[in-house]
Amino acid sequence: MSSAAIRNLPQLFTPSLVVISQIGSQYDLLLNKVVPEFFLAYQAIFSKSKLIIINQTESSIGIEEVRGLQEQLSFGSWSGELQAVLLIRLDQASIPAQNALLKILEEPPAQTKFFVTTTAAESVLETVRSRCQIMILENDIEKYDFDTDGSISILDQISHNSMRESIELAESYQSKQECINILTNILNILHRKLQKLRSNNEDGENFIGLTTASKTVLTAIDQLQKNVNVKLVMVECFLKLKQLSL
Repeated sequence: MSSAAIRNLPQLFTPSLVVISQIGSQYDLLLNKVVPEFFLAYQAIFSKSKLIIINQTESSIGIEEVRGLQEQLSFGSWSGELQAVLLIRLDQASIPAQNALLKILEEPPAQTKFFVTTTAAESVLETVRSRCQIMILENDIEKYDFDTDGSISILDQISHNSMRESIELAESYQSKQECINILTNILNILHRKLQKLRSNNEDGENFIGLTTASKTVLTAIDQLQKNVNVKLVMVECFLKLKQLSL
């Protein structure tokens, strides 16, 4: 993995708006399973990690709490830690507080992943929702999913498409940021598959293939950070993934 990829990767963590029907067991699932798996996925890059929890009492979140969070995050980014922010019940936040949070989500601090929970997604500002991946968290851990842009479907298409169809699919994406978001989500999917293999003590060809695919996607993300031809980067990435037949 190139040093440039390591530098750029921490800035690609798309915030997750976690929709839960109840705080109890689903909150525990998020705190004890989802967030630790996120840290585990990047432990090879970051030697230290930190979880920041905002609004544990589920009270109304005000603008001062959001400003305090922004100040707290600035210290972590300087120390080189991987940070996860668990912000509970955004639907309880005031409109000014949500607008203040929007500014952080638009330009998140380096090395920081947001998990913002709500029991009422419709109570969260649309501008905030649009900056996040929507994550529907159910009691069954296998049902949680970061895939809001069709990244799982894209991986499936690459696997089953012909070379020509894969090229056409890659060329259909033009926005650099859209491509970065898609590839970041694909990377998350690959990491989850790797974690599943590890938990089952499986290795072999599947493990090697997923590891190679992850490096391929990381390289593409690294290239997209530079002034490059977006379509060429996507075509090369998709064709390499196609050859791996994931």
